[in-house]
Amino acid sequence: MPRTTEQNEALRSATRSAVETAAVRVFAHRGFAATNMRQIAVEAGISTGSIYRHYASKEELFDELIDQASRGLGAVAAQLSTERDPILHRGIRGGPRSEQRRGRVLHDDKSGRHDGHPGGNLISAGRITENDLAGHRLAHRARPG
Repeated sequence: MPRTTEQNEALRSATRSAVETAAVRVFAHRGFAATNMRQIAVEAGISTGSIYRHYASKEELFDELIDQASRGLGAVAAQLSTERDPILHRGIRGGPRSEQRRGRVLHDDKSGRHDGHPGGNLISAGRITENDLAGHRLAHRARPG
C-alpha cells in the first residue's frame, strides 16, 4: 500500500531532523571546513543522496542551522526581557564586555577567521552570552544578603 501524503511528510520531517542533528554533531566535532556531506550522512545513518534531497549544499545546511539557532536565541531573549532579575537585564541590554564581544564577532566575520563560514560565529557568540548570563545569575544569587 502506498504511503499517504501525511506519512511522506512525516518521513521527510524525520529525515531533515536526523540530518540537522547529525550535522550539528559533526560540525561541532570537525568544524565547518573539515566536514563533508558524506560524514553527516554516516552520522545520520542515511545515504548522502538523501541529504541532497533536502539541502543543495553543506553551506545551505549550515545556514539553516544558523537560522534555527538565531530564532532560538531570539525566543530566549524575548522570554528573558520580561525577567525582573537585574543581572539578566544588564546582560540583555549589554554592557562594555558585550560590546567588546560584538566587535570581536564582527571582526571575525570580516576576517573569515571563523572556520570558513561567516555565520559560524553567531553560535559561538550565543554560547558566550548564555554562559556569561548563567554565571552572573548564579553568582548574584550566591551572595549573602
